[in-house]
Amino acid sequence: MIDLASFTSQQHINTTSNPHKNFGEDSKGLNEFIGALQITNIALTKILKEIESCELEDCVSKEELEVLQKSACIRIDEIIQNTKFMGTPLFDTPLSAKVGGSMKGITFENPLALSHDFSAMKGFLEDKRAESNDLLLALSEALLAPTDTHFESIDSAKLANMFKS
Repeated sequence: MIDLASFTSQQHINTTSNPHKNFGEDSKGLNEFIGALQITNIALTKILKEIESCELEDCVSKEELEVLQKSACIRIDEIIQNTKFMGTPLFDTPLSAKVGGSMKGITFENPLALSHDFSAMKGFLEDKRAESNDLLLALSEALLAPTDTHFESIDSAKLANMFKS
């Protein structure tokens, strides 16, 4: 657990990202990619709720607001550290999959680098969630679209002979 008194946003600026996680091109890989995106979207929603809990600027003193924000940052850090898919951290890890011949990808950067400005952090997270939702839509459409299986290259006479044998 992070000590509230010693918490600073500088402790959470990630200067290196995790290794790239490339999901497979098959439907299993795409489903895993979708699962990772859904897990991250849930985490983004939780983080946004933490930020919104600090939007009391008119109701509390500046000192109380700072304490609220530091406490929220600790909870946000816990959410980020626990956001994993099959053991792979999902924040600061480039995620991608090949869909219909083109590579689709996203990276969820650790939002605590913006902890000095909760309004900017909220905007960043909302944009990232919209980007993720757009990617989820594109992936679901790709899974529903017919695949190019090259049936025209199958010799029907050879296929018929296989079934006669």
